[in-house]
Amino acid sequence: MHGLSVREQLSRLFTKPARWQRVFAGVLLAALISTLLFVGSQPSSGGLFAPPLDKLVHLIFFGGVAVLAYVTLDSRRPLHTVVLAAGLGLIDEVGQSFNPARVPSVADWLMDLAGACLAVLLIRVLVKVLRSK
Repeated sequence: MHGLSVREQLSRLFTKPARWQRVFAGVLLAALISTLLFVGSQPSSGGLFAPPLDKLVHLIFFGGVAVLAYVTLDSRRPLHTVVLAAGLGLIDEVGQSFNPARVPSVADWLMDLAGACLAVLLIRVLVKVLRSK
């Protein structure tokens, strides 16, 4: 990575990440997932964000999950990234049905899916732009 421009480093992060970058992203991803599942299961987790801010939080959080999964997993298979993030969102929504302080919602899951899709799309566009210059 030494001697590469910032553009080249960023492009490589999303196309050919170094082993340490994949491991680091994987650790961050595991921490995000663990936090979501632990905090989401607590009785005090209900109503942390008022509508419509809650939808934006879903979009950003699961977009972040997708970015970390994109680096951790094989970036040539972006569908895996979307499936992982959407699956996690589905697990979270189903888990909410067991917590009286939470309300599961298809709209929330759709925002999770949208966040993951948007993140992958933005990464793909960014890489294309970085490679064209």
